[in-house]
Amino acid sequence: MTDRKFHFVLSAARDNMYDRLLIDGVADFARTCGECRFSLAKPDLRDAKIERHPPDGIICRVFDTRTAALLERLRLPTVDLFGFTSWTGKSSVVADDRLIGRLAAE
Repeated sequence: MTDRKFHFVLSAARDNMYDRLLIDGVADFARTCGECRFSLAKPDLRDAKIERHPPDGIICRVFDTRTAALLERLRLPTVDLFGFTSWTGKSSVVADDRLIGRLAAE
């Protein structure tokens, strides 16, 4: 058994309510898991230093082609929470807003 912790980068903006809830959820998981730690990066990943010190994975919302290109180049396990349609080949989590609206109306 190793003492190494799984390190992942969470790309989020603290001034965004959705992102703050995301940060809280990830932090809660990291605390209860005990085997992982996370670093917070700005949404465009420019401040993450992930090219010099690659994490084990990335959780982010890919908003633009520059970020998508960076993630493609890094070839790290990544989960996109935005569902950027021009970016393929990575896992993504996308809400079905139409279905959510329908269920809310019911």
